Amino acid sequence: MPKTSPISYTVRLAPDLEKLTFSGSVAIEVQLQHPGESVVLDSVGLEVTACTVRRDGVEIVSGYTVDETSVAVRCPGVREGKVTVSLEFNGKLERALFGFYDSPYERNGLVKHLAVTQFESDYARRAFPCLDHPRYNTPFSIELVAPPETIAVSNSPVETVEPVEGGSLYRFEATPPMPTYLLFFGVGDFGCIEDDNFRVPVRAVALPEKVAYADRAIETAKASITFCEDFTGIDYPMAKLDLIGIPTFAFGAMENFGAITYRENLLLYVPGTTSERGFERNSLITAHEVAHMWFGNLVSPAEWRFVWLNEAFATYLEYLIGEAVFPERRIDECFLFEGFIVAYTRDSLIRTIPIELPEGLSLEVDASTAPIFYDKAALVLRMAHCWLGDEKFRKGVRSYLTEFAYQSTDTAGFLESFARGAGAEASGMIENWIRQPGFPLVRAERHGEKLRLEQDRFTWLEHASEQVWHIPVSLQLFDDHGEAERRSFLMKEKTATVELPEGTSAYKLNAGQIGIFHTAYERENLLRLGALAREGRLGTGDRYGLALDLSALVMRREVTVDEFLHFLLEYYINEREYLPLTGIATVLRRLWRVAATKRANIADAGRRIFGPVIDRIGIAPAAGEDHLNVLLRSELLWPAVLFGSESVCEELARRFESFAAGETVEADLLQSTFLAGAYLSTARFDQFREIMEDPRSADEMKVYLYRATGWFQDPGALTRVLGYVEESIGEQNRIYVYRSLATNPAAGKFLFGWLGANLGKLESVHPYTSSVAVAEIIPVCEPEDEADLDALLDGCTFSDPSLVQSIAAARELRTVYRSLQNAR
Repeated sequence: MPKTSPISYTVRLAPDLEKLTFSGSVAIEVQLQHPGESVVLDSVGLEVTACTVRRDGVEIVSGYTVDETSVAVRCPGVREGKVTVSLEFNGKLERALFGFYDSPYERNGLVKHLAVTQFESDYARRAFPCLDHPRYNTPFSIELVAPPETIAVSNSPVETVEPVEGGSLYRFEATPPMPTYLLFFGVGDFGCIEDDNFRVPVRAVALPEKVAYADRAIETAKASITFCEDFTGIDYPMAKLDLIGIPTFAFGAMENFGAITYRENLLLYVPGTTSERGFERNSLITAHEVAHMWFGNLVSPAEWRFVWLNEAFATYLEYLIGEAVFPERRIDECFLFEGFIVAYTRDSLIRTIPIELPEGLSLEVDASTAPIFYDKAALVLRMAHCWLGDEKFRKGVRSYLTEFAYQSTDTAGFLESFARGAGAEASGMIENWIRQPGFPLVRAERHGEKLRLEQDRFTWLEHASEQVWHIPVSLQLFDDHGEAERRSFLMKEKTATVELPEGTSAYKLNAGQIGIFHTAYERENLLRLGALAREGRLGTGDRYGLALDLSALVMRREVTVDEFLHFLLEYYINEREYLPLTGIATVLRRLWRVAATKRANIADAGRRIFGPVIDRIGIAPAAGEDHLNVLLRSELLWPAVLFGSESVCEELARRFESFAAGETVEADLLQSTFLAGAYLSTARFDQFREIMEDPRSADEMKVYLYRATGWFQDPGALTRVLGYVEESIGEQNRIYVYRSLATNPAAGKFLFGWLGANLGKLESVHPYTSSVAVAEIIPVCEPEDEADLDALLDGCTFSDPSLVQSIAAARELRTVYRSLQNAR
């Protein structure tokens, strides 16, 4: 087989939105690099009907063969040089959520269709034969035939539109060099709104009746472009930007170059339905995808095992953008809360993965891998940024983007280029974190005026490891008056010793939550830190980190649940800030779910800590209130229901009855109201189903209901929910129900029945959906006998390595949870 590399593509496609088929042609100019007989192209599910090969404009006698994954085009007599391979083909628009697929929607009682693409990671081959690998950066000239009363959209601006048989032919300007997975095209009855007051055309594209709700996303996109240009020193690399809402979409959003695609509810802001939390989430998603235009699109990964280069930077940049665009919202606190919780949960398992996958291993971005590729890797960048300072970090980033613009690279290329801007030690520290799995636990012991630190790998289950991390340690020292002094150093060995100033009464490791590690303190220092937290002498990030570190030792069974609850009630009873409270709420909800014998104690502590906060901020939103109060309310009301707060339960039950009677409930209370309605049996499943099936219901409203549906307590209702998930809820939305069922203790036995009936089918659904299902359900389902679950899982073999990885991680997490069932 000869080595070939693509030089350019011209792709023409004509979808039939009634028959749900498409016809197409592709002309690929390729470079043959040494002698051979064939050019082998990736092709799946396509019927190739014709093929020609030309060299220097002259047709060569050739032929082709097709199998399930490729088309091999013979080029007899061609030893090296350039040839143009042209193929004609037909395909089907399936409801697969990947490739060139059918996205149905309902209007006026009729089902209509869009034809859209999702090509990451290797699904372009389902739309046209190609060399479908991220290492190839190639310009694309796209031509689309749009049926009457529809329009076409692609990565680049429209060059010409002309009438042809079957509709209108849209020709788009050639793209810059880019991989196949970043290509997008869509055809359908789209509506558009555009901002004319920005130097880069920014447009929202969605169903005509919904597109007006995308105006706030346009504003966020513009601000994100401005920030990224300043941060990178590189102008926005495309001629336009479209924000495209898709009715059926597997992920949250996708960073196609110049044509970002979204789930509709994550693009649109619907007054009266989208909460402030929802608006903030949507804004960060837009910021994330815009950041990809530089990180992932301008420079792409040479292989999928380097996908962290895309996702880490986009995840970190989304929060930097959020801080700059919405300074009043304190986005950094949201990043600390969400990033650490998600990353620590996944990376505390023995069966974790490094940020850069080992050679030969490539996994899908799914529920098992995303916390590592996105959240942990972003925290590594934040750690490096804080340690280096802004100037050095930006120099490293600019060096990397400038050197590899419109090319693909790997971790080694990034590290070498980053070092030229930021320094070799910085690059070495990042490499240390990127190429080994897990993260450390730092144990601190004081001996007089010396502080001894020792690092070991942190895992919830016992695991011997000799790993050593390069840890940026930020140490805050307190004297008897609570005055603080901060020291910083890079801990590169297994142990370190720090000389403490005379009069040091307490010390706090990881000041500001910069480092990615848990800390275990000796009891005397822990209690002194608790007192400083109670007095407000520790910052909000440090109060959050202190509680998070102690909760990690509970999961590891070094600290009992009762000891943890006692610490919270002693030192956090007057806590009022968003970050520590939401962290505590998340930890208590997990313990409440898995530590069954301590459920009453956990609920009592939750009521005592959160009750005064809810009394202070109120259940009902107030005009002009602080934004973090809005978010805090949304985070605390649902735990308050679970923990049995009478006043909250009564008020949310009343609001659900009002909603059921046709009255309005504030957008920021809708999610809590629906959850309470299901959990308290105020709601009936039929009520939820009617709203979910009403085409007038906003997508965000349906998501609230999907999340709440899993919280019914009645066995009959839960049986109906599980049946409804498979029969009536689209694949893209099942993940919301799986997650809510998994957190409902009443659903455990039903989930095991579902798993037995559906485990063998998971390889046929979208990888993200299947990974969420196993990641959420396996750890908490309740078989009659544990051997029944083992037999089920052991007897099911999968060829998909991502699904195998997800199941293995879920089984380990189940072991952790089971160890806490009868916790002290």
